[in-house]
Amino acid sequence: MARAGSATHGHTPSRIRVRSPTFVGMSNADPLAVPRAEAARLLGLSPATLRGWSAATPPRGPRAVKLGAGRQARALYPVSEIREFLADPQAYERSRRSPPNAHR
Repeated sequence: MARAGSATHGHTPSRIRVRSPTFVGMSNADPLAVPRAEAARLLGLSPATLRGWSAATPPRGPRAVKLGAGRQARALYPVSEIREFLADPQAYERSRRSPPNAHR
C-alpha cells in the first residue's frame, strides 16, 4: 500500500494540483512541475510522444527532469518549460539546439 501523498504507478501524487493549459491565476500552491501524462495533456499530445521526444537525438519539446533511477524513475516537466514551449515552439527548439555559449 502506498503512503499518503506518495506517487503510485499511473497516479498523480495527491499534493500536485494541476491547472488548465491556459495557466491563468497560478499561485504559490500550483506545481512547479507536472508528470508526463499531465504535460502531454497540456500540450495536446500523447505521453508516448513526449517520451519519444525526450529520447530523440537531439531531444525535442519541453525539457524533462528525471527523478529516480531504473524502472522507478519518473519524468517531471517544469511548468516554465511547458509555457516557454507553448509560447513559441520553433524558437524554443532552436534555443535548445544551439550550443550553451552561442549567444555571447
